[in-house]
Amino acid sequence: MIAQDEILKMRNEPPFLQKHALKIGLSLPVAVALVLSIAHPVSQAISGRAHTSSAIVLPAIIRPHHVVTISSGFPGSINAVNVSAGQEVKAQDVLITLVDPEFGMEYERAKVHLESIRRRLAHRSISDHSSDLPRAEAAFSAASERLKAFHPEVSQSYFEKTQAHFREVEKLAQQGLATDVEVEQARHSSGMALQEVQNEREHLSRLKEEAENAASRVADSRRFLVPTPTEEELDLRRELLDAEAAVELAGRRLGSQKVLATGPGTVLKVLVNVGDQIPSGVPLLQMGRLDLLDLDVPVDALLAKRIRVGQMVKVRLPTEPSAQLLASVSSISPVPSQDQSAYTVRITAKNPAPSEILVGLSGQVEFAP
Repeated sequence: MIAQDEILKMRNEPPFLQKHALKIGLSLPVAVALVLSIAHPVSQAISGRAHTSSAIVLPAIIRPHHVVTISSGFPGSINAVNVSAGQEVKAQDVLITLVDPEFGMEYERAKVHLESIRRRLAHRSISDHSSDLPRAEAAFSAASERLKAFHPEVSQSYFEKTQAHFREVEKLAQQGLATDVEVEQARHSSGMALQEVQNEREHLSRLKEEAENAASRVADSRRFLVPTPTEEELDLRRELLDAEAAVELAGRRLGSQKVLATGPGTVLKVLVNVGDQIPSGVPLLQMGRLDLLDLDVPVDALLAKRIRVGQMVKVRLPTEPSAQLLASVSSISPVPSQDQSAYTVRITAKNPAPSEILVGLSGQVEFAP
């Protein structure tokens, strides 16, 4: 049924519609119905275009851009946890302390054995000056072993790789194929690798100096030996060197139970508790650098096809007060998820509030129409 007001409208129209309706053999109500049936879909299409032209705002999970998982190098019991989630730490800060009773007993046994050999050797000393020789030889042996075990070429090779990667990313950026964020990341990695090379060069210099001083001390001690030592004394000195090396090794194992921060950052998650018994290789905690954040957005395939890596989008972060900024799409990857989204779009943004822990919270990303 055509509404009466629609018919009245048609009757009030100029005779154009009535005349053409009669021309094609239609009554006036039928002509009105035909016009309305055409106008309604056209109105819907126009409305749909207006809807699809609006911006799309989707929720996003906030993750740290740089994450490091620190694991245990030895088995043991968690004796102390010195940090908590959200705490900022510096390089070489003690994060967690492990205790293995066997390491402690091993160290004590080694010390007792060393003192026993030293007492025996003291009674058979050749002269007042010769007692320094075993210690000098032991120091020289230990310094030589440390120098031999040090391999700075690993960090040098890694620096060369990061430097080559940085130059490549710079070229890609000049061609518009890499973002400023990627260039900054490559520069940061290269700088950290260079710092590591410089630190290891300084350490190598100290090791060489230590070995040279120990060798000079051995030479000075030997000059004071007047008579030739007996076979028993030589055996004791060999035992002394072995015992001192055993004490040093046991001490390193004991000290290695202190888990140190490999660099500055923020503790994101502590995975163990005091009293836990853990084997070697268990993850202890996660650390991250919060100057950059990743926002992961699940999207359908239709939206993913419209988005490009490097595209600028609006990001809203749950700071206090809330922050809005522009950031670029860093990756688009197919990741099936339970919400049936076919793709995950990752946006990398500078953190306007590094002191606030935003990791794990929800943000929003606005995609332009």
